[in-house]
Amino acid sequence: MEEQPLDLRATFKAIAGHRLLVLALVLLGLSAGIAYVVTTPPVPEARSLVLLPPSAITGNPGPSPYTQTQQIIVTSTPVLSPAGSVVSPPLDAITLREHVTVTAPSQDVLQIAVQASTLGKAERLANAIATNYVAYMAGTANSSEQLLTQLQDQAAQLTDQVLAVQKQIDAAQARLAVEPPTSPAGERDTNLFNTLRTEQEQLSVELENVNTQIVNAEVTTAQATSATRVLERAEPVPHSDDRIPVVVMLGALAGSHWLVRDRLDVGQALQESKRLEEAPRAQQDPLARRSVERPPSLVPAHRGRRRRRCGRCATVGFFWR
Repeated sequence: MEEQPLDLRATFKAIAGHRLLVLALVLLGLSAGIAYVVTTPPVPEARSLVLLPPSAITGNPGPSPYTQTQQIIVTSTPVLSPAGSVVSPPLDAITLREHVTVTAPSQDVLQIAVQASTLGKAERLANAIATNYVAYMAGTANSSEQLLTQLQDQAAQLTDQVLAVQKQIDAAQARLAVEPPTSPAGERDTNLFNTLRTEQEQLSVELENVNTQIVNAEVTTAQATSATRVLERAEPVPHSDDRIPVVVMLGALAGSHWLVRDRLDVGQALQESKRLEEAPRAQQDPLARRSVERPPSLVPAHRGRRRRRCGRCATVGFFWR
């Protein structure tokens, strides 16, 4: 047996008949939304700004690779661990990381936002994180300078070795110029010459690698030491009241949705009950099937009825034959 579609007209007519209930539920939803906004104020938040070196600017849209690396460094354990001790009780790096958000408004500026239970704690944490980050970068610059010095010393030693080998090669070439190639001395100097050339090539490759490391270390040192500083100390983040109309509207919609859902469920239940009552009778009695197809409300009012008086209450009414 096919399922009959829901009579939406009757359902909405039933809803319209409960205007006061609809209004009461909407007001209840509005009240719940207002109560939620009042009882759950925004979480205090503060933010500080850090200026990165000019080398962070690439000229391309979006954050530069250097800026993205610095965002990761800000939320690293070496930076967050000391910062968590400025509040009581202290926060470890893992807990503090959940309340820290680092963004890059531009390629050379980092914004550190921190949420805490009070505005004072949020400001202290934001300032501590910014200060620790600058100190960490200064320490990185010192380490880079030490590494650069070591690489430069190593490059100088390799250069001296290459020059010393070159002197030996020149001396071997001078002897080979006057010695017969097949003589014992000539064969010995030929083997020495080949060995010195192989050693010189290895030293040259090693020197080239060290020079490449020196260039990278110079870039890293310049980035770490130039203009990495706190641009703006922590300030409170203003919170707008945009969530008030949203939450209030959601509360009103929730109240009206509950009523519509309830009325739809009732309408479906009544329609299903009526269908189950009429289906057996329509299958057994052809006249009943005709009455189902044409409800009494559609039969002309002047056909098949007569006046009759009730014996107990003397009420006069119309009854079907």
